[in-house]
Amino acid sequence: MLPVCNNRADVVTLLESLDVEPEPASRLRMVRMHGKDGLVGRDGKGTVSRQELTGLPEWKRSRELLARCTAAPTLNLEAGSS
Repeated sequence: MLPVCNNRADVVTLLESLDVEPEPASRLRMVRMHGKDGLVGRDGKGTVSRQELTGLPEWKRSRELLARCTAAPTLNLEAGSS
């Protein structure tokens, strides 16, 4: 881990000068983060625009589930009710 400053040009220079190869397990995780096969954007290269992504049924379903998880529960503050 390296502390870096808020100077973007210096950060880019620092990162470019590092000669680090990820461990095999890390490399595998990075490959998996690229997503599932078959999700190809209009460019044909696997790059999906935000508009395309938000139009997918999986995106909409995930948003619905997330909204349910983060919604505050209804509280009943009447005395004697459970």
